Amino acid sequence: MRRWLWVMAVGVRLMAAALLLFGPWTDDPAELEGWDATRFQQISDAVGTPWVDYPVEYPPGTVVLIEVLARSNEVGTNRTLIASSLVVDLATAIVLERTLRRRLGPDVGLVYLLLGTALVPAGLLRFDLWSSAGVALGLILLVKRPRLAVDLGFGLAVAVGAAIKVAPVLLVAAALATRRWRAAAAATAIGTLFGAAWIVVGGFDAIGQVLSLRSVTGWHLESVPGSLIALATSEQPRLEADAFRIGTINPSLTLVGRVITVIVTLMLLLVGQRRRSTPETAALVTLGATACLLVTAPLLSPQFLLWLTPPAAMLWSTPARKLTWLTGAAVALTALTLALFGPPDLDHPIAASLLLIRDALVIALVVAVGRELLRNGTGDSTPASTGDQRRIPSG
Repeated sequence: MRRWLWVMAVGVRLMAAALLLFGPWTDDPAELEGWDATRFQQISDAVGTPWVDYPVEYPPGTVVLIEVLARSNEVGTNRTLIASSLVVDLATAIVLERTLRRRLGPDVGLVYLLLGTALVPAGLLRFDLWSSAGVALGLILLVKRPRLAVDLGFGLAVAVGAAIKVAPVLLVAAALATRRWRAAAAATAIGTLFGAAWIVVGGFDAIGQVLSLRSVTGWHLESVPGSLIALATSEQPRLEADAFRIGTINPSLTLVGRVITVIVTLMLLLVGQRRRSTPETAALVTLGATACLLVTAPLLSPQFLLWLTPPAAMLWSTPARKLTWLTGAAVALTALTLALFGPPDLDHPIAASLLLIRDALVIALVVAVGRELLRNGTGDSTPASTGDQRRIPSG
């Protein structure tokens, strides 16, 4: 059965990529209006320095990728983005499978693919699969025996990943939780150098442009506040900065959300340090911190849930396997809601309710991670020593 699941997971991705690459609705720039590729093309075609001569809502790693992948028009840029994201996604699965086989069993890469299958189209059209790859690589390096080269590689993976999307920065907490002090220091040092270089190029205002998403005024329609406003009021969503938003962002509430994420991450880190340093501990802290980041953010695009899939896949063959199922349920419900309603209609009461149920699942994920970390955790959770290796049947 394992072989057929690999075929299915890869096949779905190839079919989705083919439809997005060659479908009759993607072969003209006008048909891509509102797609991320259109915004990427605008950034690539703009004259001057990003963040200085024109506003950009993306961090420097994403801007670099845009410049590298952009072609002469939106169609070419979109196709290059899809093809490269597909390669990144499949490579991530292969690397997870091959490098973690001995520590966590032979199904980590496969489970990673299966968890993300429902959101494949959303992932291929943006850079979130690249961010997931950064999370996966960082976790893999935390599993390896500490050496200077490994710790420096971890630091580079975290810094590069965080320069694309924010999620990989939470791996620093996982490193501290597993007492990989040098790896955490390397990530902090390299990340600081990257941040300083970004400020030199774009100025301090560049950070504000990214945090404010080009000074948008409304809550993202799929965020927790956005769904609550849609369900409780008669306000209508509006298209702002290429996404549907609703209501008016409250800066104080946004700050509270970020403070909650920091506090929860610190709590998971400290509880994780009480456990034996294992791959399970690193995955748990990463999963819980990332899930908290998602539900407290003013922007919660569906593809962000792909950031959860690498650590959730690593838990498949551990006693915390139920967290893998919980992650899969949140991903599947997100995809189902999008399929039934689509971005313009996510203010519909049923759509908003489904998204809030999804948010409840993600919150439950944070709580469940905390409970797992509070367990004794003194024994090694790897399949070789526990005998609890839970594989997908090979048939």
